[in-house]
This record gives sequence, C-alpha cells and structure tokens, in this order.
Amino acid sequence: MSTAEILANREYKYGWTTDIESEMIPRGLNEDTVRMISAKKDEPEWMLEFRLKAYRNWLTMKEPSKWPNIAYPKVDYQDIIYYSAPKQKATKASLDEVDPELLRTFEKHVRLRAKHVCDVVAEAGRRAELSVDLTPKMLRHSFATHLMDRGVDLGVIASLMGHRSARETGVYLHRLPGRARAAVQLLSRTNGGAR
Repeated sequence: MSTAEILANREYKYGWTTDIESEMIPRGLNEDTVRMISAKKDEPEWMLEFRLKAYRNWLTMKEPSKWPNIAYPKVDYQDIIYYSAPKQKATKASLDEVDPELLRTFEKHVRLRAKHVCDVVAEAGRRAELSVDLTPKMLRHSFATHLMDRGVDLGVIASLMGHRSARETGVYLHRLPGRARAAVQLLSRTNGGAR
C-alpha cells in the first residue's frame, strides 16, 4: 500500500470535522452537472454560459501523460463529487433551533481565534518591553488614533473600526481639535444620517 493510500484510509485525528447533513450531486462531470451546480448557486445566465464554454474547452485538452519525478494514477474525473453544501433549512428564529453540532464547531473556532489574538498581542507587548499589559482593545484604539493623527478621513476610520454611527467614532475626536464638529457632520452624512 502506498503512503498516500495509508494516509487517505486512516481515521482523521485532528478534531476539525463537523457532521452536518449535506446536499450532494451525483458523481461525474458533464454539461448537466455544470447546469445543476449553476442552478443551485442561482447564477445568472451569462455565468452558466461562461462555465459551459470553459467545460467544453476543458474537454478538448489532453492531460500530460508523463511528468518528471512525479508518478500518480490517472484521475477518474467521473468519480468525483463536484458539489456538496450543507442542506439549506428554513431561517431560524433563535440559536436554539440551530444544529448543536454546528454551534459547537463555531464556538470552538471563535474561542480559539479570540484567545490566539489576545496571546499574540500580549506577547508583542512583552517583546516591546511596554510598561503596561497590551490588549487587543488598546491596540485597536491606538491604531484608530494613529490614523486620525495622520489625517485619515473619519469615515474611513469608522469603517475600519466597524462603527455604525458617528457617535461610536466620537471617542477619538479629542485627536481633532477644532475640527471635531465638521468631522462628525461629514461622517453622519456618509453613514446615511446615523448619529
């Protein structure tokens, strides 16, 4: 048995799987497969025509039979599933209706990512020998005030910070002496009048 077969046949051991009901199309590739995928994605007609043209062009191509220093079995393109997606269910009224397995996967990922960001930022602060413990929030606010000091448009800063209104970005206005009112008015207009 080859190394690839051994790896492919052993049980996945890293824990990043989610057993969610999926919708798959039958194996194989032909024009009907391309049409089915395009319909499932609700693509416009021009996109379907583009994909069909690409598929027809692919059919005329010859796969190289010999590669230097690489040996692999011939690919059976008719034994591949070309579309698989989680089954679409009705919109949920609350998180109580969401598949618990999906929630567990999401929570595991979010916790890991948030903790990782905090650890990286704290380590950067230690390496820089800062006298305070650096947090992601401090870094974020420092970034915003740095941009403001350099004259970056307040609307751009609000967008980068994920703010929905001028009031949220207002915590940085002390960096704009004499220009704060004009900046808030401009930001309010660009955010559709949000205050």
